[in-house]
Amino acid sequence: MEEQEIIAAASREITFAKILSYLFHPLFMPTYGLLLLFFSNQLTGFNLYAVPEAMADNRMIFLIVILFTMILPGLSALILKRMGEIKSLEMNSNRERLLPFALTGGCYLLASVVLQNVVDHPNQLILIVLAGAQLAILLALVISVFWKISIHMIGIGGIVGTEILMMHLFHFSWDLMLYGTLLIAGLVGFARLRLNAHQPFEVLAGFILGVITETLLLFVY
Repeated sequence: MEEQEIIAAASREITFAKILSYLFHPLFMPTYGLLLLFFSNQLTGFNLYAVPEAMADNRMIFLIVILFTMILPGLSALILKRMGEIKSLEMNSNRERLLPFALTGGCYLLASVVLQNVVDHPNQLILIVLAGAQLAILLALVISVFWKISIHMIGIGGIVGTEILMMHLFHFSWDLMLYGTLLIAGLVGFARLRLNAHQPFEVLAGFILGVITETLLLFVY
């Protein structure tokens, strides 16, 4: 009976880890970051109280970011799997990640270009945060030539970095939000370890890289 309980508990842990990994998949992180910027109500013209003309631009911004950072990279991964270029969407081998990461980086770059050409005067902070994500993808691509870093943790680390960036720029306290995101980051790290997707240092390195690529932009903005 005790052995069955242990097996059931382990099964629940794995299920929980899988759910966390899906909810905080790297493909969703740019959209989550954009939602964070929008609902903070700190960006001029990009907030809940924007005038109708600005709100039309805001909908276009969301559409562009979702298309180029979630849908197109996801489709490219499915196509690569269909072609046999990658064995699974998990991309367990670091070498297997190189082409998908390169394509994703290209999609992120296109997102910035399209935003600047389609939307009238997009908020500069949106472009800078997106640039941080592009930098993270580029560094992950280079690192993946030699080593397997956690992309999930780069993504959630980028959200933490964005929160730190905004707290610095707008001089407001967002401690509860930051602590909540750090808790989520810890849970995602647990999930990746529980699923045997990464070693502890790969998880920690991914988180640090995600935070740094966004907070470094403090010196740019």
